[in-house]
Amino acid sequence: RKAIIEVTGMKGFIQPSLTIVQAGGLANRSLRLRCTAAVDDSRLRSVDTTDGKVVLTDSFAFASAQLDRNSTGVNALESLRKVFKYANLTLNDTISCSFFVKDQQKMFDLLGGFYEIFNKENPPPPTRGEYEAITECADCQVAAKCIAAIAPPTMEGFEVHSEALAVLV
Repeated sequence: RKAIIEVTGMKGFIQPSLTIVQAGGLANRSLRLRCTAAVDDSRLRSVDTTDGKVVLTDSFAFASAQLDRNSTGVNALESLRKVFKYANLTLNDTISCSFFVKDQQKMFDLLGGFYEIFNKENPPPPTRGEYEAITECADCQVAAKCIAAIAPPTMEGFEVHSEALAVLV
């Protein structure tokens, strides 16, 4: 945690949208950080909402982590619905989610909530990854980080090309 705070506090550093830390089982107690951050670009738009933040490129919407004290993750996904609404998107536009679950024994609770929200109510379901991890919220059971696709504008006679800008650190 101290390393992340030191790095993100550096002048000109771009705040990561996802950081994965691996600390256990490494020789000499070393630590590995993997961060993904959006490139600072005038085409990026950031919207702060009461439910979280969403960063928009021409093609994608990256929602801030939605936290849930319930192991089903349903409340986090309902918050995600509200965040994406600010970008004129719905849960149907979601293409990928990473779920961080505090207790792996409750993973099936999360899968049940995911099935209810995405498979039943907002098909097709996005790709997903589930990981056991703690979050910045000590009593939260689930953190959901999701990405939605933004449909390109259609213009008759024109072909639209757009790219997502991302840097892997």
